[in-house]
Amino acid sequence: MVHHTLGERAAGPRHLLMATASFEEALFHWDRTRLPDLWARAQMNLANSTVALALREAGNDRLDRAIAAYRETLRVRTREAGPGEWARTQMNLAGALRHLAEATGEVAHLETALSILDEALCVRTRAADPHEWAITVLNRAMANRAFGALTGKTARTEAALADLDRAEAVFEAAEATYYLGCAALERGQGLSALASLVPDHAEARLTEAMAALGRAVTRFGSAGSRVDMLVAQGHLALARLQQGGIAGDRAQEDAARRDLATASAALVETGHHRGAMMLEARARTGPGAAPGSLPLRDAGT
Repeated sequence: MVHHTLGERAAGPRHLLMATASFEEALFHWDRTRLPDLWARAQMNLANSTVALALREAGNDRLDRAIAAYRETLRVRTREAGPGEWARTQMNLAGALRHLAEATGEVAHLETALSILDEALCVRTRAADPHEWAITVLNRAMANRAFGALTGKTARTEAALADLDRAEAVFEAAEATYYLGCAALERGQGLSALASLVPDHAEARLTEAMAALGRAVTRFGSAGSRVDMLVAQGHLALARLQQGGIAGDRAQEDAARRDLATASAALVETGHHRGAMMLEARARTGPGAAPGSLPLRDAGT
């Protein structure tokens, strides 16, 4: 796990590659029948590290492998054997499926992810654990926002915004700065998409979107999450670009493009090439066509 933690913070992939190699080595020695708990933990950690690598590079092979590893984990971590671990694995699997859908445009992956998250919410109830419930609801908002972006269905985006309202109330009470940043980033993206899909009140939605994205930048900065802060800065620049286009303000558009280029270059410097590519794709195609979210998942193994 040390290499995984270092890898998520480092610019290069070396530590994440070392992490995946160590988990693969463990799986070579640990038999699922004799050591099911250790085997499942290694599978889960392998999947988490593989997703982290996938989000730094082009291509979807690693996402496919991560999804396979999460599904292998669920052979041991069943709902009957351990509802909490099952729900955590389900949520991480849904996140990987969402990333794959964003990369391929295949809505079926999002349909599966949303079904999985609804199942997890049968265990992760607000009454049992408000924080875990809110994280899972936030993941559902991410999946619905991506669904709306890929299909142009405003009802999905509105469902995402409603979920964000519910999750943010819990995060506010707990002063969960990082997750408040995640929710603000999702809100900004959702409102930007609605401004594009529904021209009525577009300017008001963009103003609200930029306020949310500004909060995301601040909260990620406070949480010490530089990569997430850069992603939020990129989406803030995209919202300003969108607003400038509606208003016919060339100066604002030029400034927004400069800010976007700065955020993209910084992401490349930190080794997060996929994040930079998604921001650039969004600039080319508009807010409803090229989704891009954080690799949000649970802590734990």
